[in-house]
Amino acid sequence: MNENNVLKNLITLIKIFNDVPELFAKKLLEHNVFNEEFINVLSNNIDLINAFNNNVKTKKVFYSIDDVNKYYDKFFKANFYKQNEIDKYNVYNAKDEKEALIIQLENALRNEDYILADKINAYMKLLNINYIPNIK
Repeated sequence: MNENNVLKNLITLIKIFNDVPELFAKKLLEHNVFNEEFINVLSNNIDLINAFNNNVKTKKVFYSIDDVNKYYDKFFKANFYKQNEIDKYNVYNAKDEKEALIIQLENALRNEDYILADKINAYMKLLNINYIPNIK
């Protein structure tokens, strides 16, 4: 596989569908171009949901390449375990994503929110985080 050709052709494909993003999305799904993990990201990414709901079209100002990467990478992560504006489970105090997931899982179980706990657990498995909660 020539990675350079793949990148060029992907950019060309995106440009071809530039004026019809709905059709582009439909064709990508019809042709099964996404793996299960990416479909999960598309289904549960809070940043994508908020961008769609707010129909955000403003230009973002970046101060470094790291800022650019952080901004765009957030659209490729399954972050359904985070709450919109309310930090219901106190996750924003966590040092890293693993700790945030553990806090979320323990609190979801403590509050008997088993649907959320199952989603968090499934995401943790995708990240190869093995954790058995100590709930009393």
